[in-house]
Amino acid sequence: MTTLAALVGLGMAGIGVALVIAPGWLPSLGNFRSRAMLWTSVASRILIGVVFVRAAPDTSAPLVFQVLGGISAAAGVVILFLPLTAWQSLIDSVLDQAPAVYRSFGVFATLFGLGLVYLV
Repeated sequence: MTTLAALVGLGMAGIGVALVIAPGWLPSLGNFRSRAMLWTSVASRILIGVVFVRAAPDTSAPLVFQVLGGISAAAGVVILFLPLTAWQSLIDSVLDQAPAVYRSFGVFATLFGLGLVYLV
């Protein structure tokens, strides 16, 4: 499981680097406002939560991974109960940001992902 946790961290870092280099690529990926993307978001958050909680005992910071796993799984459950219109409003507010905001999120995602890899 620690390998999967490290891959999640590397994935976060990779997305962060891509956002810093080309902040416009994220909105062009597809229709984030759809019900399918809502379900994808729910499934991915719960899956990441399970991976982090299961990997926690074998990491150098088990409490960090347990907390992050719990937050991720809880976020998935909360999103599961969002009405589609609320999901669409949330996505619209995220996608309507300036490129500088995407770049700053990219820097954070890169550092956060690399921090997770370091802690695994």
